[in-house]
Amino acid sequence: MTVSIEVPKENHANVVSFFKRSLAYRPPSPVYDVLWVLVFYPLLLALLLLGPLTSGKILSAADGDIAYYWLWQRYFLLNTLRDGAVPAWNPYIMAGTPFLGSLQSAVLYPLNALLFFVSVPTALNIQLVLHWWLSLVGWHLLGRRLGWRTSSCVATSVVASFSGWVVLHFWQGHLPFILEMAATPWLLWVWIGWKRKILSHVSFLLWTSPIVAVQFSVGHPQIVYFSLLVLAWVELWWFLSCDFKKAGQGVRAILLLAAGVALGSAIVAVQAIPTLLYMRETVRGIGVIPETYYTVQSMPWSNLFTLIAPWVWGGWPDRSPYVGNESMWEVVGFVGATSFAIAFMFFSKPRMLSRFQWALSSLFILGLILSLGEYSGAYSLLRRIIPGLSLFRNPGRNLYLATIAVALLTGEGLERLRLLASSQRAVFLSMLSRCWVALAICVASYLIVFSDGIRSPIFMNLLIERTSRDYVADLSRESVTQLFQNFQVNLLGAGLMAALALGLISRLLWQKYSGVASWGLVALLSFELTQFARPYMVSFYPEMHEWPARVRNFLADNGARYRVSSVRTPADLDQGMRWKIRHVWGYEPTVSYRYAACLAVSQGRPPGFPEAWLNVSKITPLINALGVKYLIAPPRANLSQIGWKQVLDTIECSVQENEHALPRGYLVEQAKILSADEAVKFVNSEDFTPTSTVVLEREQIRELPSAVTLTKKAVKILEDIPGKFVAEVECDGHGWFVLMEQFLPGWKAKLDGKPVPIYRANACGMALQVPGGKHVISCHYAAPGVKVGIIVSVFGLFAYAILTWLAVKEKSRVSLRAQFSDESQSAFDK
Repeated sequence: MTVSIEVPKENHANVVSFFKRSLAYRPPSPVYDVLWVLVFYPLLLALLLLGPLTSGKILSAADGDIAYYWLWQRYFLLNTLRDGAVPAWNPYIMAGTPFLGSLQSAVLYPLNALLFFVSVPTALNIQLVLHWWLSLVGWHLLGRRLGWRTSSCVATSVVASFSGWVVLHFWQGHLPFILEMAATPWLLWVWIGWKRKILSHVSFLLWTSPIVAVQFSVGHPQIVYFSLLVLAWVELWWFLSCDFKKAGQGVRAILLLAAGVALGSAIVAVQAIPTLLYMRETVRGIGVIPETYYTVQSMPWSNLFTLIAPWVWGGWPDRSPYVGNESMWEVVGFVGATSFAIAFMFFSKPRMLSRFQWALSSLFILGLILSLGEYSGAYSLLRRIIPGLSLFRNPGRNLYLATIAVALLTGEGLERLRLLASSQRAVFLSMLSRCWVALAICVASYLIVFSDGIRSPIFMNLLIERTSRDYVADLSRESVTQLFQNFQVNLLGAGLMAALALGLISRLLWQKYSGVASWGLVALLSFELTQFARPYMVSFYPEMHEWPARVRNFLADNGARYRVSSVRTPADLDQGMRWKIRHVWGYEPTVSYRYAACLAVSQGRPPGFPEAWLNVSKITPLINALGVKYLIAPPRANLSQIGWKQVLDTIECSVQENEHALPRGYLVEQAKILSADEAVKFVNSEDFTPTSTVVLEREQIRELPSAVTLTKKAVKILEDIPGKFVAEVECDGHGWFVLMEQFLPGWKAKLDGKPVPIYRANACGMALQVPGGKHVISCHYAAPGVKVGIIVSVFGLFAYAILTWLAVKEKSRVSLRAQFSDESQSAFDK
C-alpha cells in the first residue's frame, strides 16, 4: 500500500516545491535499515579492511601522515594525561610548541578515551573504522529522511563514503579528515528533519551543536568549514525557493543555524580560544603568506578525467605511478562513471530538475571551480567573496564539496528515475535516448581525438600540463606508450561502466524488474568504487618507523639537556614525542612564523612561509644555541665535512654528534639589542657567539645594564617537564639566563619566587636577567585564553543542559495534550 510522509500543512508546499516530486512512496520495513546499518555496511568494511587489520598494524600508508605525525602525537597525549598533567605545551618538537593551542591536537576529542584502554595503534584503527561506518550510516539515514527507497540510500552512502576524496585521504593518513567527514551527513539529516517539522527549533539546536563541537574537537577546521558551507548552500537555495513574503522565516532560519554553530563552538571553547590566540603567531596570522601558499595543490584541468577514471594518470600502487606535479590524494575526486550516469541524466531535460537538484548541481560546479585553484582563473576572486575560504590552502580539497553533491544527486536521481519510469514513460524514454546519444558522441569523440595514439598533440599537451616539458622529454618512447595505454584503457573502461549503467536504467521501464535494476545499479556502483578503493587499503607496523632501541637509549641517556635533528625520514621528526626526546623541528602544520623563519635562514633558505617540516643538518650558531647536539642520519653517513662526528651506527640509522652544542639552559654575561628582523639574520651569522652573548629585541627592551665578565656560570636543573623548567643558577656577577625553548605568549618567569620580565632571546628563545649569587629560576607555560575558554565552555554546557530540559518539557507537554485529546474523544464517543 502507498502512503505519504507526514508533513504539516504549513510546510507541505515548501517541501513539495523544493524537491518537486511526489512524497508518496512504499515505506520499507525498519528491518532493512537495521540490516544495512548493523550487518551489510560492517560486512562491506570488513571485506575491504580485514586483510590490513592484522595484529598491531595501523590502517594507513607507511609513508602517510599517521606514520609521520598522528601516531606519535597520540602517544604524547596519552603519556601526558597519564602523568596527570594538562597537555598545554609540547617540548618534543620545534624547540617546544603549544599543544592545547594546536587545534589538531584533538585534546577534547571524546574517542581519545580509548587510549587508556587499548594500545595506541588499536585506538587509531577503532577511530578510523568507526567513523567510516558512521559516514555510511549517516548518508543512508539522510536518504531515508528524504523519503528514498533503500537502494537509493545505499547508492548515496557508497558514493559519499568510497569516493576518491575519502579513500585517498584515508590512504594518506589524514586522520582529522576521516574522523570529521562522518559528521557532514548528520548535519544535513538534522537540517532535513527541521525543515520537515520532524524536529523543533530546540531539537535542531540539541542535534547541531554537539555535532559541530565534535567536529571541531577532532582537529581540522577545514572539513568543519566544508560541512557548514554545504549546509549554508542548501539553506540558501531553500530560501530562494520559498515565497519572499516569508522572508522573515529565512532570516530566523539563518539565525538558528548560527546559534547551533555558536553553541557547538562554545562547548569546545577551552581548546578553540587558545588555538585562535596562538594562530596570531603563525604564518597565517602574521599575514605574510604569498598567494602561491594558498594555491599549492590546485587540481589541473586534465584531472577532471579522474572523476570517472581515477587511474587515467597512473596512481594504482601496484602498477604505474601517479603522473603529475600535484599530490594525488588532494586532486583525485573519483566518484565513478555509474554515479555520473545516474546523477546527471535529468540535465538532458533541465525543466524536470527540482530546486534540490539545482542546489546540488551548483554545489558540484562550485566545488570543481574551487578545486581547480590557480588553474581556474577565478580562485583569487572567490577567496575574497566566499566568507572564510581565504583561511585555507590546498584548493584540491574542495573536491569534497563536489563529492557530496554527486553522492546526493545519485540517490535523488535514482529515486526520481524510478518514479518517472512508472508515471511518465514517454518522458523517461526521451531522456534515456538523449543520454545514449551523448555517451555515443563522447566515445566517438575520444576515438577521433586520440586516434593518433602517443602522436596525438592533445594527449601530449595534457601530459605536459600535468608535469613539465623537460619531464616528458626525458621519457622513453616505451614509457610514453605505456602512459597512453593507461590513459586509453581507463577512459574506455569508464565509458563501458556508463553504458552498463544506462543499460540497467533502461530496465526501470519494466515495473517487474525495476527493483532488480535499481539494485543492479547499486551493485555496479559498489563494484566500481570498491575496486578503486581496494589497492589503497594498506597498513603498516609502527615498529618499522621506530628508532632502534640502541639509538633511543643513547639519546635518552646523553641528550636530556640537548636536542636532536634529523636528515632521514619525516617520522624521525616526531617520534621523540613518544620517547621524550626533544627535536629541533617537527612534522607539524601550525608552526610559529618567527621560529620557522629562524630555522629557514639557518639552512640558507629565504625566511618566507615555512614548510610543514624541515630537515636540519647545517651547523650554525643558532643550531648550537638551540642545543642540537645529535643528528639522526642514514647508516654509515659521513658528515664530518659539515662538522658532525659519528658516535653510533646501526643498520637502520646512525647518530652524529655536534661537539659545540650548548645545553638548552645556560648563562651568558652580555646582551646585544637588535630589531626583530635584524635578530633573525644576526643569530644565523658567524658574528654571533651564543656562549657569551644573548640577542634581545628592541621592541621589548631599550636599555641594558653594564656588561661584566663572569668566571662562574653554573646551572643545575631541578625540574624539567612539559611546560615547566626550574633550575638553580649561580654566577659571580650580573648575567642573563637563556632558555632556548621557543618563546611564545603564555610563558612566565620567576626569580626566587618573584615574577620577573621575560624577553625573547636569540630570535626564538627566552632570557631573563640574573643578579650575582645563587638563585632559583622557574619558567612556566600556561596556554593563553584557557581560563576564558573554560568559562565559555561551562556556559555552553549549561546552555545545552537548559535546552535539553526545555526539549523534555516540550515533549511531556505534547504527550499530555495527546492523552487529553484521546480521553476527550473517548468521552465524546460514549
